[in-house]
Order: sequence, then C-alpha cells, then structure tokens
Amino acid sequence: MKNLAGVKECDIIIREELYLAGIEEIESKSKGEVPFSVGGRIGYWTLERAWYYWIASVERPQDGLILKDAVELHEKKNPIDSKRKS
Repeated sequence: MKNLAGVKECDIIIREELYLAGIEEIESKSKGEVPFSVGGRIGYWTLERAWYYWIASVERPQDGLILKDAVELHEKKNPIDSKRKS
C-alpha cells in the first residue's frame, strides 16, 4: 500500500482501494496526517486510511472482535505479499 501521509489527492487512491475491496464508501473527516474526506464501512465497522494501512473501529465494543480472533486476523499471511520479492 502507498504511504498517503500529506498526499492532497489521497481520496482518489482511497476510493480505488475501497472499490477494489468491495467496501462501501462513506464521508469521513481526517484526524491525522492523511488529508482524506472519504472512508469505508463494513457492517458496524468504520475504516479510515492512515499512512500505509487502514484503521478499523467500531462505536460499540460489543460489535467488535474478541481479542483471539483479532490477533488471528492480524497474523494471517497475505497471499499477495508472499509472492513479492523482498
């Protein structure tokens, strides 16, 4: 993923990433170094773009993941990354 910190035209890239992932686009307001005006939503989850990663959050803790499942997702290998050369 591309580092979007300070990229003024970042919404173009964010919209493409959301579209390719099949994630609903929503209006959002940047609170950090990526000056976005769009984010994503999957069910109760809100997604906001950061430097070179996405931040996922839920408003109500009961709508989130239990720690064990979150760690499992975090540690899962990405099949695309495994084909790239270091």
